[in-house]
Amino acid sequence: MRDDLDMDEGLDYVGCIDPKLLWRYITVAKYMSLLATKTLYFSRADLLGDKYEGTYRVLTPNNNPFSETNLPNTYQISSRIGHAYVCSFHWSSRENDGMWRLYTSRSEGIAIVTDTLILAESLPALPSGMKYWLRPIKYQAIIRPETLTPTQISNPIDPFFLKDSCFKHESEARIVLLYDPETDKIDRDWIDGPSEQPVGLRIPIDLNRAIRKVLVSPDMPDWLSEAIIGITRLENDSLTVGKSEIRFRVWPTR
Repeated sequence: MRDDLDMDEGLDYVGCIDPKLLWRYITVAKYMSLLATKTLYFSRADLLGDKYEGTYRVLTPNNNPFSETNLPNTYQISSRIGHAYVCSFHWSSRENDGMWRLYTSRSEGIAIVTDTLILAESLPALPSGMKYWLRPIKYQAIIRPETLTPTQISNPIDPFFLKDSCFKHESEARIVLLYDPETDKIDRDWIDGPSEQPVGLRIPIDLNRAIRKVLVSPDMPDWLSEAIIGITRLENDSLTVGKSEIRFRVWPTR
């Protein structure tokens, strides 16, 4: 096990026979960027568009969880919200039509398929003191204060792996990386945006090693899918690229 990687045992990294599949559904533009830069993009957690990212949703006896005016009192925010960088995946054994619709266009999307074992082994080494966390999201409703352990309260990482149960359909696993420009030293090429407060991190990755296969979206027109397949083979002829299996499903006749 790597010293700079913390992986949840539920993802079966150690001694796994059948590593868990991870799917990253992205736009064609983001896929072109992946091929060109050979980097995995980590977005800063407070810029993901979810105002509850990195929080514990805590219900206390004197407030109503359905009242917007009580939000400052009902949510405990991680102290590292501005220094956490996130790369998300869909955790599933199969391709998912809902994920195509949610994160891409069914006519112009790409699915990158990897697994927990090869992804973990493909991430570059980090400077001393830094670490990757690779875990599935835990979905739960409101947390009561008495259920929080002292370790959870003081741990700046745990809130980034908690989401409300209404998001359970996402079946998300994610990699979280903490980076503080004042104390952590990384290659300037990894930084997207101002060095004093990056908006994202571009982490180099070995595409040959990290990717099991690439799929084009179910309704992508033939001319575009053929172009994507051709460009992929020009950039990296070792990658396996093909068409969505959903596209070729045979529906019963009535």
